[in-house]
Amino acid sequence: MGMATPAPAAGVAHGWLMWLHYQRNDITGAQAHLDHVLATAGQTGIPAMTARAYTYQALLAGRRGELDAAAGWYDRAAELLRAHAIGGLVQAEWIAFRGQLCLRQGDTVAAAALLAAQGFTVNDLNERAARWLAPRLAGYVLLARVLVAQGAVRQAVALLERITALAEQLPDAAVQLEALALHAVLRGAERGDVSAGLPLLQRALDLAAPEDFARPILDAGSALDRLLRQAIMEGIQPAFAQRLLVDLLEEERRWAVAGQVVGTSQAPEAAVEIPTARERQVLRLLAAGLSSNEIAAELVISVSTARSYIKSLYGKLDVHGRAEAIDRVRQLGLL
Repeated sequence: MGMATPAPAAGVAHGWLMWLHYQRNDITGAQAHLDHVLATAGQTGIPAMTARAYTYQALLAGRRGELDAAAGWYDRAAELLRAHAIGGLVQAEWIAFRGQLCLRQGDTVAAAALLAAQGFTVNDLNERAARWLAPRLAGYVLLARVLVAQGAVRQAVALLERITALAEQLPDAAVQLEALALHAVLRGAERGDVSAGLPLLQRALDLAAPEDFARPILDAGSALDRLLRQAIMEGIQPAFAQRLLVDLLEEERRWAVAGQVVGTSQAPEAAVEIPTARERQVLRLLAAGLSSNEIAAELVISVSTARSYIKSLYGKLDVHGRAEAIDRVRQLGLL
C-alpha cells in the first residue's frame, strides 16, 4: 500500500485542479475539487488556504446564480483576510472576484471602494516591481473594469495594455486572456466598429483554445457576443468561439433570470418560454449568420431537425424570422 498524500499537499493538488477546471468553465468539476480543498483546509486550519477556499466557494456559488450564498462565503473569507493580515494572491483574488460581482450588480462604488481600501492605483504598474505586482494582477483587471464603469475608457485601455504585457512576461495566462478579451471589446466600442477589436480577440482565442481556457474570455461579458460571432464567420478558432458563444448565452440567461444583469432589475417576461440548451445553441449559430444547412452540419443533425429547432424558437419567442428572434432575445437579456 502506498503512502497517503499529506493533507496540505493534497489540498494544493486539488486547488490546482480546481483552478484548472474553473478556467475551462467547468463549474461542476471545479466544485468537486474545491470540496476536497475545503475539507483539507478544515483539517489543517491554515488561514491562507481556508480564505482562498472560501473565496472560490463564493465565486462558484455566484456562477451558479446563488448570490446570497456567494455573499456569505465572501464575508467569511474577508474575516480571515483581516484577522491574519493575508495579502498577495489570496487577497487580490478576493478583491477581483468580489468586485466583479459588485459590478455585475451595478454597484460601481462598492467595487471602487474595495480597490481604494487596498491602495490599488493606475500608476502601480509603472512604479512597482514585477515581483510585487505578479500576485496582484487580478486586482488591476478589476481596476480597469471600474474605470470603464466610471467612463474613463482610455485610461482603462492604457491599463489593460500594461496588464497584458506584464501577464505575458510573468507569465499569467488567465490574466493575459482576460485583459485581451476586455481590451478587444473596448477597442470596438471606442472606434464604433466591433471588428476593430477582432485582432485582440484572435490573439486571445489562439492562446486560449489549446488549453480550453474559456473562463477568462467569458469574463468580458455579453458585449463580447458580436465579436465572437464575427470570429466564427472569419474562421478564427470557430469551434472554440462557438463553444464560448453558447456558454456566454447560458451565463447571461442565468443573470437575467436572477434580475442581476447590469442595468436590468427584472427577470425575462414570464410569458416567454426560455429556450432549451439545444435551442440556445441553434440561436447562437443563427446569430452568427449560419444557414439551416450550416447549423445542421455544425451540430451533426439533419437539416429537418435544425429547421424544427428554429421553428420552435420562433414559436417560443413569438417572432417570424431570424432578425426578429435575435432582437427579441436581446430585449429579454438572453443574448
